[in-house]
Amino acid sequence: MDPALTLRRATQADAPRLLAWRNDPATRAASLVPTPVAPRDHAVWLTRTLNSKKRSLWIAEVADLPVGTTRLDISFTQQELSWTIAPEARGKGYGKAMVRAALEQITGPVRARIRPENKASQAIARACGFSRVFVKGGVETWLFRPG
Repeated sequence: MDPALTLRRATQADAPRLLAWRNDPATRAASLVPTPVAPRDHAVWLTRTLNSKKRSLWIAEVADLPVGTTRLDISFTQQELSWTIAPEARGKGYGKAMVRAALEQITGPVRARIRPENKASQAIARACGFSRVFVKGGVETWLFRPG
């Protein structure tokens, strides 16, 4: 893995890439919401996301090439991190680097919700210091508490 992984804020220019990653069959299979997303619905979601004060969306890049995305959602009681690795970047260690970089942007505990069959995201969470705390409704909740 290239140690030069960086995070940058997502922009509207990332819309086609983000939609393609979201609708990738392997991404959908691992997602908490596995149905495909229509381009119009994605455009509305992205505009809301980019304008939200309670959500941050980053693009991970290595040598200026996008390799994935992380999203932080903030509510009154918790923070939740989610991530997607670009299909062409899977299996190269970028997921761990990307999540670690995102955690550096966050203060306080953060959770991740992962489907039990999503072994790749479980491995990323474990390697980044998350601990599985419970399973409810077929979804595992993992918690990261900063040291």
